[in-house]
Amino acid sequence: MTTSGTYAFNPVNADLVLEAFERIGKRSNQLDSNMMRSAARTAGFVCSGWSNLGINLWEVSTVPVSLLASTATYALNQNVVQVLMLTIAESGIDTVLYPIGRDDYAAIPDKASLAKPTSYWFQRTTTPALTFWQVPDQAYTATAYVMTRQQDFGAAMAETADVPYRFLDAFAADMAANLAVKFAPDRAELLFQLAEKKLRDARAEDRELAPITIQPDLSRYYA
Repeated sequence: MTTSGTYAFNPVNADLVLEAFERIGKRSNQLDSNMMRSAARTAGFVCSGWSNLGINLWEVSTVPVSLLASTATYALNQNVVQVLMLTIAESGIDTVLYPIGRDDYAAIPDKASLAKPTSYWFQRTTTPALTFWQVPDQAYTATAYVMTRQQDFGAAMAETADVPYRFLDAFAADMAANLAVKFAPDRAELLFQLAEKKLRDARAEDRELAPITIQPDLSRYYA
């Protein structure tokens, strides 16, 4: 058996849109410019929805944060959806900081205390921000492991979507289901069921295959 020997399958946006329309029973000769614009808009909403499903590993990256003495809060890029982990480097040694929530931060009696930070509060506002406690007593270099939103599904149909190979089918299925709401309501229920399965299957493998050890701290019982 002769195989292609290539690994180049990555359809441009136009092909993804055509695939989605074909899944709802619309052929290319039935489409017009308004339907194509509608599909691009729908794809944008699909990307927005995927940001709410948890960690998309292909969107994880590191962001340096330069901490200044006596400055507690730092704005992040608006593309940041989640902060997964944060470390501070000092003399070549990385220290992991621990996340706290709004209530935890509000309960800190001395928010202006100066020292090497031990924790951070990620504020999921329109412009996301990090607030450190304790407030840095000197300059530090922090590294935030963040998940960002997907890049826009460009109206320029010759571009490609910000979707990895393993998720292309799930993306096309989700687009088709959402387009069916507008152009083929009779198929919407079935297509949403199919889209849910394909996305579930893809997300089941979008994970790090590393062992986890959980060990209780029993020291207080044997002190």
